[in-house]
Amino acid sequence: MPAPEAIEEAAADYAAACDRTRVGERGKRKACKILDRLPAGNYGGWIVECLPSSRQTPDLDSIRATYKRLNLGPDPMRTCAPSLRITAAAADVVTFPAATEPATAQLAA
Repeated sequence: MPAPEAIEEAAADYAAACDRTRVGERGKRKACKILDRLPAGNYGGWIVECLPSSRQTPDLDSIRATYKRLNLGPDPMRTCAPSLRITAAAADVVTFPAATEPATAQLAA
């Protein structure tokens, strides 16, 4: 396990990066409100165009229809991956690990 100082530094770095990402995403959304309405073209030093994506996603409506047509039961679902959440702790919170007595005494209790 890393040292508590390394964990604190990593958590602070992660929280700061999340804040920068949120600011960047807000800026992108604001710019897209203007750029999405433009026709493709050359605007000053920028070329604005909308290109089709090469990514593909499952057609969920088709999958549902196939399951229903073949009487395969409910649609297969899986849980999402857990999300990492970093929250600044209050100053009076005892940090992990907070062993004030030997572990064997804690197990006996």
